[in-house]
Amino acid sequence: MTGGWGRKSAAGIASAAVIGLMVPGVQAQVGSGVNVTADLESSFSIDDNKNLNRVSPGTTTNFETRLTFGIESETPRARVQLRTGGVLRFENAPDDDVSEFDDPFVIFSYGLDRPDSRLNASLRYRTNRITDTFLTDLDADFLEDDLVTDTGVVDSTSARLNYRFGIDSPIGGSFTIQRSERDYTGTTNPDLFDRTSDSARVEGIFRINPVATARIIGTWGEYTADDIELTTRDSSSVGAGLSYEFSPAMRFDGEIRSNEIETVETIGFARITRNNTATSGFGRLTRDLPNGTISGSIATEVNSLTSRTTVRADRTMETPGALFNIGVGVSESDTGDTSVIGSLDYVRELSTGILTAGLDQSAVANLEDEEVLRTQFSIAYLHELTPSSGLDVGFELARTDDIGLGDANEQTRTEFTLNYRRELTEDWDWTIGYRGRQSRQPGVDTATSNAILTTISRSFSLRP
Repeated sequence: MTGGWGRKSAAGIASAAVIGLMVPGVQAQVGSGVNVTADLESSFSIDDNKNLNRVSPGTTTNFETRLTFGIESETPRARVQLRTGGVLRFENAPDDDVSEFDDPFVIFSYGLDRPDSRLNASLRYRTNRITDTFLTDLDADFLEDDLVTDTGVVDSTSARLNYRFGIDSPIGGSFTIQRSERDYTGTTNPDLFDRTSDSARVEGIFRINPVATARIIGTWGEYTADDIELTTRDSSSVGAGLSYEFSPAMRFDGEIRSNEIETVETIGFARITRNNTATSGFGRLTRDLPNGTISGSIATEVNSLTSRTTVRADRTMETPGALFNIGVGVSESDTGDTSVIGSLDYVRELSTGILTAGLDQSAVANLEDEEVLRTQFSIAYLHELTPSSGLDVGFELARTDDIGLGDANEQTRTEFTLNYRRELTEDWDWTIGYRGRQSRQPGVDTATSNAILTTISRSFSLRP
């Protein structure tokens, strides 16, 4: 149940109160710099179409208890974090009764700081039901997969290693390697397929003087997919970049790269190879203002088929009681498509609560090199009725539109939540709420879901 609002979006803040019975505090300090936590989160819901089928098979009653264990150790130079857990689920569905431990996850990170170098490593693993993967917190950016409704589960794994050296020296550098995988089991939708991505980036950094830094860059990438075309893609690039401070309040950052991309696909009964050599890069000018920053940028990105140039302006601003970030621009593909893109982050403290809003719209090439317009929007309001009660409302939308040759999957997912919460005693809280979801796709009937959730919770902590 929590997967739907795993991402820390504005609407996720408002819906957090209804997701489960939270006992966040089993917490202990073990030795110097070591912190151990254990969380218990339980929820009960009645949903008239839990799996978002086009025609609902009936009502599902669900009870879940999410267990999470964490340990964190920190010294002046090193940091280690480990979180792991899963869900104990009891579910009465129209076609089956489920009693299982599900959705296991592991998140590990390690950091080491030395006088002139820094090492960071991370590993993430998670298993989700397909119906629960809507904007999960495992992914930095949502993909078209996250909006597809289907049966089955997805195993997501990612690993990343970054090392920086010569941080305070005239000559330094860094390298980054990462790997991500998605493996699907028990699915029927052809848009859900196993895939693996590997990438590496190497930089040499040359600090010319206090205001100018040059860098040379090399990248490599490999992508394989068990899609219909059995796609494989190898990419590499070399380039250079420059950072320059015109003044303490104005700075420039830019980069240019030469890219080579080779894609191999099965078309009919033959393996077809497609090559593309093109130039990419970006330039960004930023100026500090008394209450924030303003910047302008231009960037060109390439894939195996096309290139896309984006021009945008951004403004960040902080005022008493509010944070405001906005960006707007235009993105044009060499195929002729022109799309408006932009972003918005807004947080406002009111006398009776908090209002948050977020928007991100970008034109990109997806993993299948299809041109898509990705849109995410969220808004939430947390209203304090009394010192011991409140009313929270939230709405979130995620959408993908085809802006290329018409081959990309178009999908829209929305979620609305309305919750009432109340502190019963110093230790006990009670929540009751409603959640409505929709999944829309061109040429297909809209799938809807309505759920009622009720919660009673207790928080406590243990300290030796």
